[in-house]
Amino acid sequence: VVRGHRPAPSEMGCTTSQGGTTSTPAGESPRVRNTPKQGGVVDYKEAHSAIRWNKIDVVRGIVVDAEDANATDPNNGNRCLHVAAQNGHSELVRRLLDLGADPSAANAQGQTPMHMTVSYDIADCTKLLLRAGADPDARNDAGHAAKHGLEGEMDRGSVVGKVDAFKRAKDAEALSEALDALLPCAGELDKDSFPGLGFSVKKGNRDAWSAEVQEKFVAVVRAMG
Repeated sequence: VVRGHRPAPSEMGCTTSQGGTTSTPAGESPRVRNTPKQGGVVDYKEAHSAIRWNKIDVVRGIVVDAEDANATDPNNGNRCLHVAAQNGHSELVRRLLDLGADPSAANAQGQTPMHMTVSYDIADCTKLLLRAGADPDARNDAGHAAKHGLEGEMDRGSVVGKVDAFKRAKDAEALSEALDALLPCAGELDKDSFPGLGFSVKKGNRDAWSAEVQEKFVAVVRAMG
């Protein structure tokens, strides 16, 4: 899959209410921009960390409105909802959506929260996103629709199918074969969520996670760019 051309920041503008455009600061993409509110938006690092570790009480105390719920990491474009979705934290996904998190927000790779939940087969979070109005046809930079992998689209030869095989592998041989299959398409994997998936697979298969499997996993991560 060939990634589409992403216009340089200097090529992009933001439409104003008067129909004109305002320039975007060099090096900053409009879709990942996090505009502070008066008094300050929640620190995205603090919010994302609490969400990643499913610290529900902490999140309730610091993420209190729509702007907080859409707090964005300027490095990768992930919002709070991306973090909750890719980790399968359905209660936090529901709370963020209730606060006004954008269910179709795209990160720097064009990945929406639904791209992540579908890729990693997190059905309950996918349903929550769809009910909140997530666009199943939104495409990432690799050209894949968020719904890719649903309704019979997934097969063993697709990237989603290969990720699924990696998730389901239970012995060293299966893990090794799955990583061999993923290496040629590493550039299509989500560099923000795949390493975390690998950590989860390793944690659940410590006896099967051999030195060879670790070496192949590192090779895939490095090939992601």
